[in-house]
Amino acid sequence: MSKSVDLIIPCYNPPLHWQDYLIERVLAFANSVSNIQIRVVLVNDGSASGVSFEHIELLRQTLPNFLYLTMPNNQGKGAALRFGVSQSDADFCMFTDVDFPYTNQSMVDVFNALQSQNDVVVGYRSNDYYKNVPFLRRHISKLFRFVLKKLVKLKVDDTQCGLKGFGPMGKQVFLQTQTMRYLFDFEFVKSVSSSKSLRLIPVAVQLREGVMFTKMSLKVLLNELNKFIWLLLKPTH
Repeated sequence: MSKSVDLIIPCYNPPLHWQDYLIERVLAFANSVSNIQIRVVLVNDGSASGVSFEHIELLRQTLPNFLYLTMPNNQGKGAALRFGVSQSDADFCMFTDVDFPYTNQSMVDVFNALQSQNDVVVGYRSNDYYKNVPFLRRHISKLFRFVLKKLVKLKVDDTQCGLKGFGPMGKQVFLQTQTMRYLFDFEFVKSVSSSKSLRLIPVAVQLREGVMFTKMSLKVLLNELNKFIWLLLKPTH
């Protein structure tokens, strides 16, 4: 019997032509794996612009399996992904951003690792990844990873890579997370790392050419720093 995977894609005020690129990348992924049932679960996180009826109809007509979910208002990436994952009945879930920032081979590598009896597969960004990353974002990311490696001592020091996958047991842990925005990844990996029964494996991923990074305001950075400290001190059950 063939396995199934749901690609959970959060979406908030996406850029122009996002729907065409999503179709292109999903079909490329589908052509790279065999005997796999693939469904796209697009979660609109209260977008004020960028998503139209015509976009959704195009996706429905082009992709063999497609589920469109909407949030009543913008709640954050973590909340949107939990909503999408909660609607999944596939053998595996994978998630990435609507612009598919990682190469198709990275997607395939994560999926292959899932099929190798791993409960959670975490995309791992090598030093080469940072060559084209903006200065501030690069140094914040590296500082965060240093803290995770030296102080928190998780099973992997890269929690914020936007490409991950999990099976049924990983799904249960993911749905127990509560973080609404960016640090849901950290909360998830921290919980998985504390489990003796879950198998987590990092998989090296590569950024595709032409990825555009969004700017993060100082206010958002401070809010996320406060959230990080709270999650760091929060007991893991």
